[in-house]
Amino acid sequence: MSIPTLSRERLTSLDAIRGVAVMGILMMNAVSFGLEPGAYFNLDIGGSVTWLDWAIGGFGEIFVDQKFMALFSMLLTILFAILSMFHSIFMAALS
Repeated sequence: MSIPTLSRERLTSLDAIRGVAVMGILMMNAVSFGLEPGAYFNLDIGGSVTWLDWAIGGFGEIFVDQKFMALFSMLLTILFAILSMFHSIFMAALS
């Protein structure tokens, strides 16, 4: 059974970064939601024919996809660090 986290125990900056990461993941997957399944990997399949289509696709690949994957990975690493810290504290309390 888990208990709710008190507001003074929460890291609000980490919560804000997590919210930005979730919105970025949604933006990453918007291509998959609106176009054919292969368009995520190849913009030609989605019908990109003009230079604007390619510019938006390239911008999304460089500035959205890769950045938010890195941010999400960093948040996962922070989660493991926090869990490791609590595990150490818990094991020290049991000794």
